[in-house]
Amino acid sequence: QLGTDAAEKERDRMVSSLAQARQELAEAGFAAAKLKRELAEARAEIGQLEVVVHQRDQMIAKAGTMREQVEKDCMLHKRQLQSVMAMSCPECRLRSRDKAGVQEFYQLEASLHGSVGTKK
Repeated sequence: QLGTDAAEKERDRMVSSLAQARQELAEAGFAAAKLKRELAEARAEIGQLEVVVHQRDQMIAKAGTMREQVEKDCMLHKRQLQSVMAMSCPECRLRSRDKAGVQEFYQLEASLHGSVGTKK
């Protein structure tokens, strides 16, 4: 009887240990599945972000090209304005310089006194 009781206790302990191991294995399986799902979601998000980065790179490149074109146009217009000014009569050139001087004076005064100067 004593041997049987010890064997039954050992058997119960082993059954309990096996049940606990199975429970831990099931929990580990659930945790692994959760991690796999999170990894898949993270990879999908990375893919979406890569698309956004590519789109932004294209937008930046286009904006740079547009800026270069605007700078070229600005330089062209400055040269054209200088050509037109060179063809104008001396009195018109003098008036133009006077007007530019007055505008510069008021912009300088506004900047010295902390006001925001407006360009005309």
